[in-house]
Amino acid sequence: DRITNELDTVLHIKASPRGERSFSAQAGGRFLKRYLELNPDNCLDVLELESAVLPEFDSRAVACVEKLRQGGKLSGELAEHWSAIEAVITRFKAASRLVISCPMWNFSVPYRLKQYLDLIVQAGYTFAYRDGRQVGLVQGRPARLFLARGGEYGPGSGSEHRDFQQKYLEEILGFIGFTGIRTFLVEPTVRKGPEAASQALEIAVRDALLDLNDF
Repeated sequence: DRITNELDTVLHIKASPRGERSFSAQAGGRFLKRYLELNPDNCLDVLELESAVLPEFDSRAVACVEKLRQGGKLSGELAEHWSAIEAVITRFKAASRLVISCPMWNFSVPYRLKQYLDLIVQAGYTFAYRDGRQVGLVQGRPARLFLARGGEYGPGSGSEHRDFQQKYLEEILGFIGFTGIRTFLVEPTVRKGPEAASQALEIAVRDALLDLNDF
């Protein structure tokens, strides 16, 4: 389901293993369907994290980072492993717009999304240090986050302190240079039953579509 276009590609990262039963995936999908209807020349790159083959950020990756930081050259197994990581970063940076559909797991994000972010957030690729300060290298790109939660953790819920999902995603994307980050919450998807969940989905999609012109 990958379509590439060097000019204008939207990357949709789907973090839920629930497929189309996922509220976050439904919200992101409906937003993108309308966006692509209005922008038919744009391309869509869908990354299903559940089935994606991602390199591990393991001892080999750490060795690569350390060697590159010291100005060394990679060879053999290390070069092969780092090349796989670079391919993930290249695909990410090829997109001019980003949509992330993500459920809350244990107050944060699913481990596959964390793995993916650990791969792409690399010095010299997506951020750098210049004159003693950090600079994001993935600049001038908007992002839309569709975040689903079984309970309520948004403003006024009284459980905001437990939300390490929205804050983390907004912070890490801002760290690497994204601007125009907008978040749309689908909550609660469980606690108040299916009718409340459906209503929350409709509200999130409605609000995102009202914001469509800035994407």
